[in-house]
Amino acid sequence: MITLENEILKVSFTMISAQITSAIRKDNGYEYVHDGKVGWAQQNPILFPMVCSTFNGKQLFDGKVYEMGKHGIVRHANMDVVEADENHVVFELSDNEDRLKQYPYHFCLRVTYTLQGDTIHIDYVISNRDGKTMPFQFGLHPAWHCPLKAGQSFSDYHLEFEQEEHAKSLIGDCDLDGTTIPLSYDIFKKAPTVLYTGLKSKKVSLSDGTNGVSVNFEKFPWIAFWTPGESPFLCIEPWVGHGDLNEDPNQSMVEFASRDATLSLKPGEAWGIDIDYRLF
Repeated sequence: MITLENEILKVSFTMISAQITSAIRKDNGYEYVHDGKVGWAQQNPILFPMVCSTFNGKQLFDGKVYEMGKHGIVRHANMDVVEADENHVVFELSDNEDRLKQYPYHFCLRVTYTLQGDTIHIDYVISNRDGKTMPFQFGLHPAWHCPLKAGQSFSDYHLEFEQEEHAKSLIGDCDLDGTTIPLSYDIFKKAPTVLYTGLKSKKVSLSDGTNGVSVNFEKFPWIAFWTPGESPFLCIEPWVGHGDLNEDPNQSMVEFASRDATLSLKPGEAWGIDIDYRLF
């Protein structure tokens, strides 16, 4: 277990997918991160090299069929700590024999967490160490406590976007019209995921009007919201790429590199993205 601490935050991590296991503001004592005990056993895994899954759970790389679990190969992987002090920690993961059987590319994923006042800043860098072009998707799956406080309910909270939005939900039944979505478990009963793209906003907050978390998803073209059943958390998921929205079993498989919003790296290239979580 690794713990970072500054004057405002105390944040702990596990080596499994470099997940945050706890994030506490010292002035209010609230735990902002889902504990992984009710509704979902994980807390905030990294999604790589696939976000969600394909209609048949299989992927096509260079004409050959492979099979990896939902959300890729990192979510259950033990990452190495390669650098750490009281204010930042760096995790790293590379391919191995087992991962190459699921994703046939030599890669390195590096994750750097840094505490900046009331904000957790995260940098991700993916490097292609292979001799061929490497297609990939990338996403995040942080689960935030909702409600934060004893005596509250899920419906005491809302999502607030920084700009007026008019967007159709690509999954589920929650079209976005305005700046605010009042939360209710009814939203997630038809489909546990709500998904948007093309938003003008770069930030969204989960809040009871006083406390919550603000997510800066500026560099991610897709944003999803998920909670299973009536769980005491809400996942705010920024994505680059996505799984099959159409699960028709009769559809044809396509090359992974041709999938919507999938990125690619030439041999020796690296790609980076960063995100901020402000706890207030």
